[in-house]
Amino acid sequence: MAFINYYYTEMSHLHETGGAFYSPLFFHFPDDKMAYDDYTHNVMLGKHLKVSQQSTESEFVTDTVYYFP
Repeated sequence: MAFINYYYTEMSHLHETGGAFYSPLFFHFPDDKMAYDDYTHNVMLGKHLKVSQQSTESEFVTDTVYYFP
């Protein structure tokens, strides 16, 4: 239930001010050089929620680098 409230609040705010809900990490941390690495695995949902995902179906990939600034 908390995620629905967060999603609604962020979308409402973005409707008023503009911007993107789903954005790469370096949009929020432009001075952090590590934010540019693995940008497909490290994204922000709104301004306050960082999400990391595994986007490969390969059985040979045993680990993925996730970065938290």
